[in-house]
Amino acid sequence: GDPPGLRDDVERAAQALNDARKKGPVVVVLGSGIMRRRDGSTNLKLATAVAHGLSAKVLPLLSAANDRGAIEMASFFGCDGLTTPEVHSAAREGRLDLLYLIGDDLPPGDYDAKFVIVQDMFLPSEAGKVADVVFPAAGFAEVEGTYTNMEGRVQRVRGAARRVPGSMSDCEIISRLAGKLEKPGFESGEASDVAAEVAKNVPFYKGATHD
Repeated sequence: GDPPGLRDDVERAAQALNDARKKGPVVVVLGSGIMRRRDGSTNLKLATAVAHGLSAKVLPLLSAANDRGAIEMASFFGCDGLTTPEVHSAAREGRLDLLYLIGDDLPPGDYDAKFVIVQDMFLPSEAGKVADVVFPAAGFAEVEGTYTNMEGRVQRVRGAARRVPGSMSDCEIISRLAGKLEKPGFESGEASDVAAEVAKNVPFYKGATHD
């Protein structure tokens, strides 16, 4: 059954939202904790459904650039793997055959992953200690692409600086790696092609263009 008092709390919240709608615009704010759970994308969908009924806007409070984009992509593909803390625990306990970190580091600690790939614009302090392979990625100011901000607005990014010799964009690195693994569908490492593919397949980005 429901926890004690839950039904009353839900009714009070619904009444408060209904009263607020009569007075002016309503914004539904989601904290980062509820968004970073394994069911984070489901929570976003539920909040969006509630907001739609109130003609309200949903604003997830996220800590990193493009977190909203990552959540929308995970929602579409139905990612149901480990959460970030669970990945860290599995790496410490030797339960991972492969750990591939893209633009991220590990918390301080002892790790026992069998093979670690790091892809970043600099060598992370903790992951760098256990990395077997390091892919030098170009920085955000050196590449083309897009970011999805907290409101869900897609913003174009244009390279403003020359890349460090030997570095590649994340798209190019993944495209080359997929080619070596003979995995189809990753032939292009161009940001415009990736954006077009996303807009074609992910409902949230339908109609978005790279221009």
